[in-house]
Amino acid sequence: MAVDPTIRRYTGMVAGLGPRDAEGQLYAFKPSPVGPLNFPLSRDVLRGWRMTMLSGRHFGKVFRVSRNTESEITVHPDNGPIDGFDERDLFIIESIDANGASMFAPATGSGPAPPGV
Repeated sequence: MAVDPTIRRYTGMVAGLGPRDAEGQLYAFKPSPVGPLNFPLSRDVLRGWRMTMLSGRHFGKVFRVSRNTESEITVHPDNGPIDGFDERDLFIIESIDANGASMFAPATGSGPAPPGV
């Protein structure tokens, strides 16, 4: 299976937990980049990207990034809180939208797909 070259990835480790919301739920954490191909975070560069947990209690669970700063990532509440995240849990964030498509793929023709596709 070929890897889609238009998908960007940010791999990291949970370095700390963010503040809880008014209901006591946790949705934010502080990341620490892992791996040589990461990039510095800037505000909302990861917004809408898919995050998959690679270790810990939430292993395999998928979240959607709601927003980020240079030092904190917040997941969308629709995927549930991140209670149970621990420091050193690993994750990967990929530029894959909610429909499973690369957010950086070239635009294809507009209009409906041809019959049989």
